[in-house]
Amino acid sequence: GLVKLDLANSTSVDALVNSFRPHVIIHAAAERRPDVCEGDHTQTLRVNVEASKSLGKAASSVGAWIIYISTDYVFDGTSPAYKPTDTPNPLNFYGESKLAGEQAVQEACEESIIMRVPVLYGPFKEPSESAVTTLLSSVLSMKASKVDGWAIRFPAHVCDVADCLALLSECILEGKGKRQTLHFSGNERHTKYSMAVTMCKVLGISDEQLECNEAEPEGASRPRDCQLDASALQEFLHDCGKVPKQHRSLEERLGSDIIQYIRRKLGDP
Repeated sequence: GLVKLDLANSTSVDALVNSFRPHVIIHAAAERRPDVCEGDHTQTLRVNVEASKSLGKAASSVGAWIIYISTDYVFDGTSPAYKPTDTPNPLNFYGESKLAGEQAVQEACEESIIMRVPVLYGPFKEPSESAVTTLLSSVLSMKASKVDGWAIRFPAHVCDVADCLALLSECILEGKGKRQTLHFSGNERHTKYSMAVTMCKVLGISDEQLECNEAEPEGASRPRDCQLDASALQEFLHDCGKVPKQHRSLEERLGSDIIQYIRRKLGDP
């Protein structure tokens, strides 16, 4: 079952890790909202950097590997597709904090892997849980709305990321772990506007109320196109004899997730 833990409390982190004594820790917790990060640097650093450092130290103390989930926002979006060896240049405080988190984990734990991922989506209780599914509220309202068509994203489903993390963990347990930075990416190019249009398609409703806004979004600066090159990840898994599951399309994944959400809202399990 789930165990509640304040990751910013290093004493609690040490106690829990020493209790479980895991072989692999996957660190996915973060403050991921760029505008929130810009408004509260202190809390952002507490969650994205200090907690990551504590967990890295705890992992090291029990001989565990730690896989740190980072972001494509460590790049400025001017020269995609980005390889793990490319130099980061974050445009906003969220990206800066996640890059600092990477460095904190690597300093705290020798046996560490940095996994950078793009914008994520997956099964949800409320649309606000993801920058992708939050678009559903505008779609279902059927009201005229402008939707971002400026930033280019390569969304990844959390189940595909989880499958990859499971394979990486298997590599580690088989003694094939390697300290490195890797990239995971979805394989479809989208904007928020095209994702909203896809939602209309799976719902069987018109997208005429949606207007593509090609102006740069307001708020925290965001990269235009920070596509990640995932070839190093694919090569590493291949060398370990691992074959990831084939990614299903955004339309297929969203269709399934949205239907589950609507059924729950209607009280139909």
